[in-house]
Parts: sequence; structure tokens; C-alpha cells
Amino acid sequence: MMQRRATPGDDVAVARGDIAEGQPVSADGISLVARQAIPSGHKIALRPVLAGQRVLKYGQATQAIEPGDHVHVNNLDMPANTTEHSVRNVYAPTSLSENPATFEGYVREDGRVGTRNYIGVISNVNCSLPQFDRWCTSILRPVQVSCGSELARDGGSTHHRCHRQAPPACQT
Repeated sequence: MMQRRATPGDDVAVARGDIAEGQPVSADGISLVARQAIPSGHKIALRPVLAGQRVLKYGQATQAIEPGDHVHVNNLDMPANTTEHSVRNVYAPTSLSENPATFEGYVREDGRVGTRNYIGVISNVNCSLPQFDRWCTSILRPVQVSCGSELARDGGSTHHRCHRQAPPACQT
């Protein structure tokens, strides 16, 4: 079964289905044998990782990890942040606005009101951008086709989003 790394150079791949102990697997040209059963969605080691060594994007190995090992809470930890942070403790009171609250929606012919609905999906780390882009294409493309809406992608090294603007017929 072919597995997938989130990005090239990762120490692990994500199981795309349940993997049985002893089952041959491959990921991006690396072939190995699963040393334990690995549930779908969990990580499998692609190369040796020493105890205390960083597992790219996932944490730090608490024990030696061999290729084919199930990488999970039993052999992986997220070390405590040792950076000292200063907390701002100055408080400046604020007053409430004197302007009344408003409603930015629309009124339908029958008197009911509505608002425009948006689906917001935010990629919180750069390593997930390829999966995020596939999600935009696979999930939002049918909406674009059925409603004739626009699918837009805005991206940069630290910012990536997709959004659609449905025509009025799809907004009721």
C-alpha cells in the first residue's frame, strides 16, 4: 500500500489505510515493512530516528524509532517550550460603543431575513498547504459546478486560503 508524506524530507508518512504488522509498504520511493500494526491516519517511520532526535513537524523521539515503526504517543513527545515569555499585565479600561448594534443581512420578499454563508478553512501550518489545496479542489469544485460560483485561491509562503462567491441564486 502506498503511503504519503506531507512534504518531501519528512521522517514519517501517514498511513492511508490500516497497515498490518509485517505488511510491505512504500512511500515516495522508500520501501519497508511495518514492524507493528498501524491504524489509518497514523504515522509510520521512513528512516531511523534516535532517542531525543527531532521528528520533523511532529515532535521529539522519546526512544529509538526504526523504519517501519508506528510513530505515536508511545515513542514521540512534544517537548516543553523553554523560552521565557513575558505576559503583558497593563490593563486600560475601555468603554462600550454608543452606536447601536446593526444587522448586515438582507430581507427576503416574505419578510424573513438572511445572511451570506461562508465556509472558512484555514491552513495553520505551511506543511499542510498541498493537502489544503487538494481539499479546495476536491470539495469546493462541485459547489462551483453546481452553483456556477467562482473558486479562488490566494497563496503565499505563510498565507493560503480558498474561497468561493456564489451567485444570488445559490444564496437563498
